Amino acid sequence: MKKDSIIFFIIIFIQNAALNFVHPVTPTLINNLQLPSYTFGVAFASMATSSFLFSRLWGYLSSLKDNRYIYAFGCITYGLSQLLFMISTSVTQIIIARLLGGLSVAAIDVSILNYLVNISSVENKSKNFALFTGLSVIAGSFGYLIGGYVGNNNLRYSFYSQLIVLVICATLLFILGNKKKETKKIDTSKIISYLNPLISFDNSYKSSLKVLLIITFLASSATTIYEQTFNYYLNDILHFMPSRMGEIKAISTVLILLFNLLFSYKILESKKFKRNLSIILILCSFFSISLIFLNNLNIFLLSSYIFLALNALHTPLIQKRVTDGFNDEILGTYNGLKSLGWIVGGLVAGFSYQLYFNLPFILTSLLFILSLIILNMIKD
Repeated sequence: MKKDSIIFFIIIFIQNAALNFVHPVTPTLINNLQLPSYTFGVAFASMATSSFLFSRLWGYLSSLKDNRYIYAFGCITYGLSQLLFMISTSVTQIIIARLLGGLSVAAIDVSILNYLVNISSVENKSKNFALFTGLSVIAGSFGYLIGGYVGNNNLRYSFYSQLIVLVICATLLFILGNKKKETKKIDTSKIISYLNPLISFDNSYKSSLKVLLIITFLASSATTIYEQTFNYYLNDILHFMPSRMGEIKAISTVLILLFNLLFSYKILESKKFKRNLSIILILCSFFSISLIFLNNLNIFLLSSYIFLALNALHTPLIQKRVTDGFNDEILGTYNGLKSLGWIVGGLVAGFSYQLYFNLPFILTSLLFILSLIILNMIKD
């Protein structure tokens, strides 16, 4: 592996860990403020809304400018937005903080995907995407574990740690990362159009690409509903401490790593895209709905671990397929639809949980089934 790729993956591992420092303490923060249970969904949906609105703009800017600057802006601004989240005392204040966070995380996501594609050759693209996904999941769980223990006694320590580490990551990539050889001027007349979410779905895309982008939205919605509900469920129903939630996340990472080592690269290189993705979607649907029938805690957790491991497989598969006919701006559209899934998923998770705590798991299963049906609209 080249030196620039090694540097990139090390920085991204640290960054993804830091982005998860606050997740295990968020349910406790909301419960301590005695806010409605739907707040966790609204907070996430607020972040996702601004991420959706700005993703295409960041995609446009990253196709013209050095991604190191966009990445640095995203990391620093996100860390500061989290401090606003930390000191919030009402739902309105939380929404404002998370809107700023979404703008920032969109800059991070789009810039690192573009950076990864730019340093990848045709030969190692599959390996790099598999490694990127695997490291992101592992780092996320590692950060979740660290954040849980750091915030066990004082929730604010998790927020402070996140800001410090993200600033370090921004600095490292700026100093050690590859400088873009050629930059272009920004056409200010295009800025407004790229902020219009109604045109984020380009009619010039091939029908097969449109189907993949729809599946991206549906799978993102399903994943968000599950993850947001599961995290809150552990604290609200099972009364787990942040450190215990971090341990559960760490255990799931081991399974995710194992699944990635055994299946990810083979699936990415396989020519049977539809068959492989169909199997993953069916299994995700089964294990998500199985949770509502399991009364034994250990079996419940085991089923959730398997779901999370399977769920990590469809993302790199779709990413690679979408970027096979690569242009820089398509990643902005891809990230925008993924963010739209976050919006829908966050809202559905929060309000459906308010109605019945098992309803989100049922809806997750149905969305994966719908994705499967739409997938089979693609002609072989």
